[in-house]
Amino acid sequence: MVENAPEIKRKIKIAFVCSPLQCNGGTLNHLLNWCRHIDLQTFSVGLFCNFVSKNDLQIAKDKISQIPGIEFFPVNHLFPLKNLLCGGFLNFRKILRQFKPDIIHTIFIQADIICALLNRSVKARHQVSSWEGALVGQMLHSRLTRFIYRMTYFLIQSRISNFIAISHATARENSRNYGIDSNKVKTIHSGLDLHNFSYKTPEANCTHIGLISRLTAEKKVELFIHAIAKIHPEYPDIRFSITGDGDQKEKLIKLANELGLAEKISFNGWCENSKIEEILHKLDIFVFTSSGEGIPWAILEAMATGRPTIASAVGGIPEIIKSGKNGFLVDKPEPMIIYEKLKELIENFELRKSFSENARSSIEKNFSMKSEISALQDLYVKLLSPSSNSDFKIEPAGARE
Repeated sequence: MVENAPEIKRKIKIAFVCSPLQCNGGTLNHLLNWCRHIDLQTFSVGLFCNFVSKNDLQIAKDKISQIPGIEFFPVNHLFPLKNLLCGGFLNFRKILRQFKPDIIHTIFIQADIICALLNRSVKARHQVSSWEGALVGQMLHSRLTRFIYRMTYFLIQSRISNFIAISHATARENSRNYGIDSNKVKTIHSGLDLHNFSYKTPEANCTHIGLISRLTAEKKVELFIHAIAKIHPEYPDIRFSITGDGDQKEKLIKLANELGLAEKISFNGWCENSKIEEILHKLDIFVFTSSGEGIPWAILEAMATGRPTIASAVGGIPEIIKSGKNGFLVDKPEPMIIYEKLKELIENFELRKSFSENARSSIEKNFSMKSEISALQDLYVKLLSPSSNSDFKIEPAGARE
């Protein structure tokens, strides 16, 4: 049960709304973890998702169907604007009103905007927005699109009660860029269900180095390939792998071929979450080259399994990795610098072992699912505490065991 929860005549209804959503990133995992671990004795959950493709929808349906007690509402035609005006807005409003949420919890700027326009008409008491990273990615949107989003967000942000940032860096960046009062922003780090990621002791010999990521432009996976071209001649027996999918995949395969690495790098494609632990256990070193992040799931998962990690010092990553203690941060993720860090770890088993043990300890202490869910539920209860509605009677702090 939720500590200090309301004495409830009915459950608190939470609508998770995410738009757009694809299945080859960490956001779906985040949503599914919330649904799996939220206290269903206190909360009733509806999951409203606008998927980027029918294939993504089908993959998500299969996963969501395995979670008991969750109502799932796939929605479409919300964006682009022409679809919204053709009925998407009204259709979404209808199903959201039927659910009757007490709190709408939105993810991504599209969901933030449309729900801010709707939250009063559907009689939701509060809207909470989660920031998974930068609200509008520099590499994902044109300058005009970014300008329109920013101006719209300035107009609607007063309708959002609280903002939850995935990292302190994300909180600072979005608060600064969108003029949001820092008192309305709370950082809640992502948490892993550690039962799904067992620790594996490092091997003395380094034989396999890999990366797991969406293969999109902002992930900068080409830097890893160029680093491989430098490290491979010195350690010809080490294998390399890239796991993930995206619009840059063919370009990256072509680059590997041009550098004479076709036989040395395995491109594994997209994989099920259930296979991630198995893939990580095969690695001796994990590399992550992204140019911008909130809190990357791939790094949390790698560190939870004890994989020594080299990562870009961007976004919230320095909140996970303390360079030289539980991994290496690279201020400028250039191939030569990645090569130097790889070489140091390959040749120093004691350092790899130390990083491995400290990485697992860091995740256990600071990035557990239990801590994240507890913080979320506490926020929901706090938002409803001042309500005079007879459906909710809030007990004094500490009244409930």
